[in-house]
Amino acid sequence: MRCSPAPRAHARDRSGFTLIEVMGALVIFTVGVLGALQLSDGLGERLDRAALRTRVVEAVHEQVDSLRSVGYATLSTGSPPPAVTLSGRNYRIDRTVAQYSPLVKRIAVAIEPVSGSGPTHSTASFLATDW
Repeated sequence: MRCSPAPRAHARDRSGFTLIEVMGALVIFTVGVLGALQLSDGLGERLDRAALRTRVVEAVHEQVDSLRSVGYATLSTGSPPPAVTLSGRNYRIDRTVAQYSPLVKRIAVAIEPVSGSGPTHSTASFLATDW
């Protein structure tokens, strides 16, 4: 008995992706990349605003610390700088020293943008004389 060879398949085995599938995957990938880029731009802007807000708070606390270091006897409002520049924006600093009680002075410092919008901050502290 003679074995005949197996019949040949007329259709070739085609494994892989079609052009339509590849193009669909590229479209989905592109949409994902564009979404990630847009998200990173928004995060960058938020980080810049947070950094500016931090600098504003630091500037106020530096002013309070400088007033507290003068000492109770010579503590007065003095002449604050008319403006300070933080991250390219001009801010006005308002410092107030008031007699809170016979032995305590209240120090208040506020910072706000000279023009336009931006973060503001104010704080108060007390300084007592030696007994």
